[in-house]
Amino acid sequence: MYTNAGPGAAWRAPGNVQGAYGVEQAIDELAEKLGMDPLAYRDIIDKSEIRKLERQKGAEKFGWSRRKPAAADTGTIKRGMGMAQSTWPRFVTLDSTAEVRLIKGGAIEIRSSVQDIGTGTKTIMAQVVAEELGVPMEYVTVLIGDTYFPTGPGSGGSVATGSITPPARNAAYKAKQELLQQVALQLKADAANLVIEDAKIFDKTDASKTLPSKKP
Repeated sequence: MYTNAGPGAAWRAPGNVQGAYGVEQAIDELAEKLGMDPLAYRDIIDKSEIRKLERQKGAEKFGWSRRKPAAADTGTIKRGMGMAQSTWPRFVTLDSTAEVRLIKGGAIEIRSSVQDIGTGTKTIMAQVVAEELGVPMEYVTVLIGDTYFPTGPGSGGSVATGSITPPARNAAYKAKQELLQQVALQLKADAANLVIEDAKIFDKTDASKTLPSKKP
């Protein structure tokens, strides 16, 4: 891929992908110079037990034991088997917040100053809230991109989704608990026994105690 910076340059941020490619190429070259199996060499230099197990499982499924040495194939077209690995760091913005409102009439709103640059932030937030509250997604209105709303993460370094979904779920959970406390009084039930599924609130120990939620 070519950019204004020339071949091999990062097409877009972040540059982890291009860096990982370069490191893996260097490891393969070093393993070849040492006369070592590139997978076995990675087992020595990579101390992660999880990635070691992943390599072992991959080797079994791909028949790595039948792999021919490098340059063993003759002719113009070479056929062989190689391997590579990579990691993707987990970044989150820990001060991300969201607010969930349950409005009289059945409407549900989630608010945060996070933005959607086309990566589906609004959809993801609606999915999380709907799942936690046991209602269809169309019940949920997502309001974002306003600094009046609770603080949200920025869009950079792939942090938005991982940062905003936990507070969105936590806010929905707290709103649900308050709702169930109020419904428990109306149904004369124990709030601990109430659940919400398919937009209905019911007592899991007594099917007669049911309250359908209002469609907004």
